[in-house]
Amino acid sequence: MKVGRVLKETGTSLQVQSQFGKQVKVKANHVFIFFDGTSPDDFFNNAQEIAKTIDPDLLWEAFDGSESIYSIVAKAFFGQSITQEQEASVLTVLFDHPTHFYKKGQGNFKPATAEALRAAKTALEVKRQRERLLASHVEQLCEYVMPTEFVDSLPRLLYGPDKNQIEEKAIEQACVKLKIGRRALFAKLSVMPEAEDFHLGQFLYDNFSNTPEHRNDVCAPDVDGLPVSQVSAFSIDDAATTEIDDAFSLTGDENVGWRLGVHIAAPGLCIVTDSALDKELRSRMSTVYHPAGKITMSPPSIIEQFSLSQGRTVPVVSLYADIDPEFAVGRIETVIEALNVTDNLDLSVIEDHFDPDLGPDQPAGCLRGRELHVLYQLASRLRESRGEKNSHIHRKEYSFEVTEGTVSIKPRKRGSPVDVMVSELMIFANSHWGSELKNADIAGLFRVKTKSKTGLSIVPLPHEMMGVNAYAWISSPLRRYVDLVNQRQLIAHVQSREPTYSSNSEELHSILYDFETKYAQYAEFQRSMERFWCVKWLLQTDQREFEAEVLRDNLVRLDSIPLVCKTEKLPQNNIGQRVLIKVLEINVFDNFANAEWIETLQLVTDEPAT
Repeated sequence: MKVGRVLKETGTSLQVQSQFGKQVKVKANHVFIFFDGTSPDDFFNNAQEIAKTIDPDLLWEAFDGSESIYSIVAKAFFGQSITQEQEASVLTVLFDHPTHFYKKGQGNFKPATAEALRAAKTALEVKRQRERLLASHVEQLCEYVMPTEFVDSLPRLLYGPDKNQIEEKAIEQACVKLKIGRRALFAKLSVMPEAEDFHLGQFLYDNFSNTPEHRNDVCAPDVDGLPVSQVSAFSIDDAATTEIDDAFSLTGDENVGWRLGVHIAAPGLCIVTDSALDKELRSRMSTVYHPAGKITMSPPSIIEQFSLSQGRTVPVVSLYADIDPEFAVGRIETVIEALNVTDNLDLSVIEDHFDPDLGPDQPAGCLRGRELHVLYQLASRLRESRGEKNSHIHRKEYSFEVTEGTVSIKPRKRGSPVDVMVSELMIFANSHWGSELKNADIAGLFRVKTKSKTGLSIVPLPHEMMGVNAYAWISSPLRRYVDLVNQRQLIAHVQSREPTYSSNSEELHSILYDFETKYAQYAEFQRSMERFWCVKWLLQTDQREFEAEVLRDNLVRLDSIPLVCKTEKLPQNNIGQRVLIKVLEINVFDNFANAEWIETLQLVTDEPAT
């Protein structure tokens, strides 16, 4: 409602001076009351005071349930003899209470039905209660007290804020009043996690509904009647590995040749497709790795049941290959059997002691030295047969070791003899089994690398980078769901049964899509946590000046740790230039470090070295 002084009338419109002195043009049909004898301000104020005394419920009854113009309603409410100010006050109440009165144009209003009015009043009361609760929450937060209603919602408040929720509105208002950020408020409330827990919590909230525990920590039904292998098998893994998927065996000698065994844990024999356990494994898709730990795909009971742990006899899918004294591969067969694992070798110990130049007489600390020497020679021959040279260059890698919140970052050996041995034997098994599925026209999930396709595929295309015609992940069924799926298909083929999936199976395509999505998310989390521990490493050390290599624009990568950071004042350098930088800012919550350039250490030149 507005009032003003009429300066000029022009038929359908009026030139009016408002209460505040501004001249405006008003349509004549928008004017309700003309009055004289009092100033616009006094008229407006008197009408507002009268409006405060009007009960909208009583005014609603004055309508008698039918549509009416405001002036008639005013007379029904005040009586036939009313003032213009009383008439204006009724008009004000009609406009201010849309729950009671519906505008119909030209000053006409229709009263809400009794049922609609009750509903509107209930909604208004709920809104008032919500506003009172919001005010109470804001007051408590400003006193750095966590409202009890917030406790159950804390994960959502930390990792998935929803602006439509009352808790979030309270936090926003409290932050504005206190002039601090969300994290600072949470810290004052003593609910802000440490940076490592914050990053891990965000990942768990986004991917595991904040509950990483397994829902189906049960054993699968055992398989009886499997033949027991007579070979002496051993695995090579990190000492902390719990999911031991693979083991090796070697019988024979250099005179007659050898019989190689690659043995893979066989949960695919026992875990029933579409069971509750299988559905949980499918939802997880893979073990999640990060520098401070891992979240296993398989529950502890399944790992205990199928892991190739020393001294246990477990079901396996074994690949046996005859190797002649010249390391040429002869007959190959796949056998489903039970295997007793004799040794679990510690990867770090073997890498420290095994030296292929020493031949079969390895140091005493190198268990299975003679077998490892033969396997390394075989692996080297297998690598050559794939067309990969020993001089193949791998990018620099690092290992992270976290102990009680302190991180150690060291360059990781890549392409060590043991690394070559294990990787080549896995490529040998996976490529043979992939070819076996392909030749038998059995559906699978294949790793492919061609000019037009990279990644998982239902179509068994070649993996050109590895130099193999087909490659299927099968060697890690305790850690990757794709391997479990492929193992089931392989077992069905070996046992001459109908496989679970066909090449046109919608479920198989769905598994492929879901796996690649999850696997990418897990890989991004691992990279993110490696970056976090790099930033945390900077906080651990007093050193602030580092040598680095220019990547592009203002980005450099430190030499001592795999951290890329923005660098101010960096000259227009060529890619690959070495520079000295000084770290200025470190943020473990946002995972970044900023630096400034100090000097250039090495210039990049196109001239050949002499």
